[in-house]
Amino acid sequence: MATNEARNVIATDDRITNTNLLDLVDGGETTLHSHAGGTIASGRRVSLYRSSAQSVNATTWTTIQLDTELYDKLNEFDNVTNYTFTPGVTGYYHICGRVTISLSATTKEAYARIYKNGTTEIMVDYGVRQTTNSSCSLMLIKTVYLLSTDSIVVQVYHNDTGARNVTGTEIETYLTVDRVET
Repeated sequence: MATNEARNVIATDDRITNTNLLDLVDGGETTLHSHAGGTIASGRRVSLYRSSAQSVNATTWTTIQLDTELYDKLNEFDNVTNYTFTPGVTGYYHICGRVTISLSATTKEAYARIYKNGTTEIMVDYGVRQTTNSSCSLMLIKTVYLLSTDSIVVQVYHNDTGARNVTGTEIETYLTVDRVET
């Protein structure tokens, strides 16, 4: 393993796994180069989740209030007022989110999306409740190009009767964002 101290760059011919990638990337300036066909990854990242249930009215897109930060290395996520991620640097970002919502009746539908700049839908997932007393979990995974002035939010929509709850736990309703380069 070779290290360039001035630029804080680590290069390796070994395979980089998800586990050691997160251990090695610590903040905005560390870059890993895998010569085994991997991706060049940079560490500007956030990980957040909804800490308690959030009520969502029917037939309206609602921003998920991701109120608990596991980490936000560069203060790029507002978890208090508008629940928005705004990157500090222009580039490609890998976004992974999940929204779990309880629906009351079979055949009711739920949608989750990543919404950019309040105008552009960049990823949508759709689910239908199949059994009684069940929840619908929606996954959002996409790599997108963001300008440093862009902002994204996670939103949910359902067509059930009345308000329904989004589940608030670290494993049920969350968002992670990692800056990547190819």
